[in-house]
Amino acid sequence: MEKSTKEHISVIMAMQNEVAGLEKKVQEVSEKLKEKTEEHVATQRVVDMFKIEVRKWQGEARRVQQRQVQLASCSR
Repeated sequence: MEKSTKEHISVIMAMQNEVAGLEKKVQEVSEKLKEKTEEHVATQRVVDMFKIEVRKWQGEARRVQQRQVQLASCSR
């Protein structure tokens, strides 16, 4: 029975070490995910700013095109 108890203790200790290793990996992956999420949010902000600028320039391009059409029709 003593041998069986020592074996159980050995198995339990090995499992505790494995669990500790897995907890460390989970923590590392969680940190990486947090960093990637922050990078994604920052990148998305930049993309959103560019979209706003593109819309502004598209609106300006439409106004210029309308003026050109008006000028062309006036000069006929």
